[in-house]
Amino acid sequence: TLPPFCRFALVEAENPSGAQEAGIAPDSFRLLEYLHDAGQASAEKSRLVYLATSGTTGKPKIVVFPHDTLLGNARNCLDRLQLNAMDRIIIPVPLAHMYGLGAALLPAVQAGASIHLVPEANLVNYLQAEAEFEPTVAFLTPSFGHLLLKGRKRERPYRLTVLAGDRAGERTFAEYEQRHGCTVNLYGSTELGVIAAGDPQ
Repeated sequence: TLPPFCRFALVEAENPSGAQEAGIAPDSFRLLEYLHDAGQASAEKSRLVYLATSGTTGKPKIVVFPHDTLLGNARNCLDRLQLNAMDRIIIPVPLAHMYGLGAALLPAVQAGASIHLVPEANLVNYLQAEAEFEPTVAFLTPSFGHLLLKGRKRERPYRLTVLAGDRAGERTFAEYEQRHGCTVNLYGSTELGVIAAGDPQ
C-alpha cells in the first residue's frame, strides 16, 4: 500500500505493439493514475520510480527502478554510511538524481534522521541553512565542497560529509577533511545506484 498522502501513482501502460522497441518515448508508456484511496491501492500494480540520467554514460535517458530495488539501495547506503536517528542531515543536491534521492534522502528517511533540503543551493543560502539547522551530516558535490573551502571564514566540523556527483580532487578532499571532519567518497550512477562508498571508520 501507499502512504495516505500519495494521490497519484506513475504506472506502466499496456504496450502490446512493441514495448521492446528501442527509442520508445517515455510518455508513451507512463501514465498518472489518480488514487481515490491510497491506502487501498492495488498491490498488484508495479510501483516504479523513473529517474532521468545526467548523461555520464552517453545520451541522457530514463532509468526505471522498482521501489524494492531503490529502497534496497538506500538501505545499503544507510548501513555503509552509519546514519542514525540522531543525525541532522542537510541535502543541497537535487533529488531528481540518484545521488540526492537514492543516496541522501531515502537513507535519511530510513534512519529517522532530521532532514533539511536546500533547493537551488548556493554559498549564501547554504550557510544560512547550516546556521539555522545545525547539521551533523552533509551530502555535497566535490565542487560545492571546494566552494565552501573558499567561502567559509571558519572551521565547521561535521560528523560526516559525503562527496559524490563528480571526482573529488585529492587536495580538495584532504583540505576539506582537515577543516570539516570525517569525509567519504561515494560512487554510483543512475543506472546502477550506489555501488561503492567509503567507510566512515
